[in-house]
Amino acid sequence: MVAYNTRAATALADADVAVDDLYGAVVGYCGKDYTSCDLQKPANVHFEPKGCQFLAEHVVEVVTGLISRPAHAGVVEVA
Repeated sequence: MVAYNTRAATALADADVAVDDLYGAVVGYCGKDYTSCDLQKPANVHFEPKGCQFLAEHVVEVVTGLISRPAHAGVVEVA
C-alpha cells in the first residue's frame, strides 16, 4: 500500500490535487504492521461500522481544511 500511495503522490504532485492518506490514518490508529484492529473486520480488508465512521470523520476533517483555504493554495498532503 505504501508503494502505491507513494506513486500516486508523485504522480499528483504537480497537478494541484489534494491527497488524503486514509491508509496512514488507519495505521496511525491501529499501529504499524497491525494484525487486528477494532476498525477492521477480523482477517478481512473491509471495515467495521466503527472503521467506516473513523474514515468518514477523517475525510470530513481534511475536506473542511481544504475548503477553508484560498483557491489554488497548492498541493496539500495529509498523513
